[in-house]
Amino acid sequence: MVFIVHKIYFCLALYFGFSLLIIYTLPLLLTSLEFKSLFFIDFNESLNISNTAFGLAIGIQMLMWGLTGPIFGAVADRFGGHVAIISAFIFYTLGIYFLYTGPNTGIFFQIHMGLLIGIGLGGTAISIPMSVVGKHFPLSTRTIAMSIVTAIGSFGYFLSPIF
Repeated sequence: MVFIVHKIYFCLALYFGFSLLIIYTLPLLLTSLEFKSLFFIDFNESLNISNTAFGLAIGIQMLMWGLTGPIFGAVADRFGGHVAIISAFIFYTLGIYFLYTGPNTGIFFQIHMGLLIGIGLGGTAISIPMSVVGKHFPLSTRTIAMSIVTAIGSFGYFLSPIF
């Protein structure tokens, strides 16, 4: 038992930088849909976005999430999970940045909110971090490690109103 605990501590120390990335971004990324739908009234009032345009953007986002998830999974298998998560995080960050600074009317809203953020969610949602943790830890400690990652992701529901 002591050996297993020391091995867990060693593995966590080895991947400390990657763990920080997961700890700080996973809660926010897992709650992105709830976060955006919470502030739909702000999109509607300040950007004059209709219910239809917002629903289409979220539909494109979910479609892109589903289409790019297996692609980022293949990237994670071939080059490592950190490459998949960082590249997807770049798409997600670009979508948020353009949504904040760029023109947000018509097709631009669909590209920013739907396409870019959807591609980002394909690689940063729970599937890629869980597969990385599942490959890294031995069978005897895999469930506790995956439970910790899931709990950290669920903690985003608590943090999302703050941001």
